[in-house]
Amino acid sequence: LADMEKCMVYKLMETVKESVVVSDAFYIRPLIKFFQTYDKYILLALSRSKFALYEGNKHEIKEIDLPEGALRTIGEVLGEDFTQPYLTHGSYGGAGGLAMFHGHGDKNAETDKDTMKFFNYIDKFVYDNFSKNTSLPLILYALTEHHGEFRKLSKNPNLLKEGIKHSDNSIDLRKLNKHAWEVMEPIYFKRHQDWIDRYMRLKVNSLGENHLEKIIKAACENRIEAVLIEADRIIPGKIDYEKCEFVPGDIEMPGYDDVLEEIAELVYKGGGEVIVLPKEKMPSRNGIAAIFRYYPTFAIDG
Repeated sequence: LADMEKCMVYKLMETVKESVVVSDAFYIRPLIKFFQTYDKYILLALSRSKFALYEGNKHEIKEIDLPEGALRTIGEVLGEDFTQPYLTHGSYGGAGGLAMFHGHGDKNAETDKDTMKFFNYIDKFVYDNFSKNTSLPLILYALTEHHGEFRKLSKNPNLLKEGIKHSDNSIDLRKLNKHAWEVMEPIYFKRHQDWIDRYMRLKVNSLGENHLEKIIKAACENRIEAVLIEADRIIPGKIDYEKCEFVPGDIEMPGYDDVLEEIAELVYKGGGEVIVLPKEKMPSRNGIAAIFRYYPTFAIDG
């Protein structure tokens, strides 16, 4: 994105359609679409012996540096109460370096108690230090048996019902991110579908609108909660900001742009949501649909 004063380059982790747009407004729709799939999540990699946290999105995942002094292992958490002599372990390398401890002999019950104490600590630590402040979805990555144990005691409202059940000897970040996005993707698409469904419900009382002129007026007056825009649609023209009206024109001529881009910019500035959808997902045929915060009322004299 470049103008006479600055040049901005965004390095994206996926291929976008090659295009050149020259206008008075930056062409940001590919960026909107990209950052829509930037939905972040926290992943908890859990074993009986230690845990690690990761932050990721569709495109990448990285381990989170825990706060200084954070307790990371079952031995650190339980201290002298840890029944370590009765455990055997297998070391699992990779990022996070998880190790799996297995109880045996007559001390299995003690081992299970240790595990529950450790899991309780982890649940509270993750919520207090991460989930409470971010509200990001939490994905559990653990052996099948640990999923049931951890979910029974967890009080974290952000813990997703679906997790990743694994028995790998190491953590491959690319595979981990792939599995994590398989968990997140239905949530991502449901969020978009929720906006579409909401638009369809509100359309009956004029709070859902696809008339371009009415949407432009609402955008100028900061009345748009969310706008749904067709990914590859272009509506040439410009907005007359004094009259809040659409002025059709040739996009090749100076002063005329893609009006959908202008609307997106107005909605963003007003704190609204901009959702870019493929044509087949759009709830309207003209490339745009909006949800209004409210519909203006007019006083009638006499």
